[in-house]
Amino acid sequence: MSHKLNLLYVFTALLLHFFATTLATEPWNTDQQQDHQLIKEHGLIHHVLFNQQCQKTLAQLAITTTCQVLNSDMINAFSLADGNLVISLGLLKKTRNRDQMAHVLAHEFAHHQLDHFHELAQFIAKPPTFFPKRKLHKLRQKQEHDADDWADERLQAHGFDHRQIHHLWQQLSQSEQLKKWSDHAPLQKRIDTKALQATVLIDPEWRLLIRDLSQR
Repeated sequence: MSHKLNLLYVFTALLLHFFATTLATEPWNTDQQQDHQLIKEHGLIHHVLFNQQCQKTLAQLAITTTCQVLNSDMINAFSLADGNLVISLGLLKKTRNRDQMAHVLAHEFAHHQLDHFHELAQFIAKPPTFFPKRKLHKLRQKQEHDADDWADERLQAHGFDHRQIHHLWQQLSQSEQLKKWSDHAPLQKRIDTKALQATVLIDPEWRLLIRDLSQR
C-alpha cells in the first residue's frame, strides 16, 4: 500500500511539474515573440500624414509613446514591452473615425500602464497548483476589461467619444467566429448596448486618410 502511495505522489508531482512547465513556456514569451515575428514578417507602413495623426491622437490622450502600422490585413493591435503601440492596417480599415483608433491605442497602452506584462510574468513564474490554465485565462480576461475601463476614462477625460468603439466592436464581432482577434475578451461581451444608441460618426476625412494609407 505504501509503495502504491509513493508512486501516486511521484506521479502527481510529475504531473504538476508538467503543467507548470507548459504554462511557463506558453503565453509570456510566445506573445512577445509572435508580436515581433509579425513585424518582421509583414513590416511596418511609414506614412507621414497618418503618423502625424496618430502622434497627435496620442498627444491629445496625454500618452507618451509611439504608434506604428503593421502592414497586414489581419485584425490586430498590441503593445510591445517598451510601451510602443502597433495597430494593423486591417484593423484601421475597419475604423470609421479617429475616436475608434484612439480607444484601440489607449486600450493597448493600458496594458503597459497597468503593468500587465509584469503581472503575467509573475503569474507564469509561480503558477497556481490547481487549474493554472483556467486561472491564467481569467487573469487575461480581467486585464482586457481593466484596459477597456482605463481607455474609457482616458478618452472621456481628453475630449474623445468613448462610445464609438462599441460600434467598431459590433462590426468586428460579426466575423469573430471566423477570425479571433488576438486573445482579447469576446467582443460580444465587451459591447455596451447603451453606447450603441450614440450615432456612429462617419468621418470622410479619416476614411480618405485610411484609404490613402492602404494604397502605400
